[in-house]
Amino acid sequence: MSLGDFLDKRATALTVSEVAEILNISERQVYKLASLNIIPSFRVGSSIRFDPSQVAAWLRQKAQPISVRPADERRKRA
Repeated sequence: MSLGDFLDKRATALTVSEVAEILNISERQVYKLASLNIIPSFRVGSSIRFDPSQVAAWLRQKAQPISVRPADERRKRA
């Protein structure tokens, strides 16, 4: 099961600490991403919450395959 699938099945909003754990980043970084509208979020009073399906869609959008070349191939091109 992918992370996106896991989040799509979640029925309740995610907290800052849960998003930080899922993304393996600090809570401070989550607050920063939310304040810059980089990650979709909403406020409940003074708390920030995250819709799991919106976070799943955001992750899928950001999850672009990357190409990793062997180190010796990078040296040849330099």
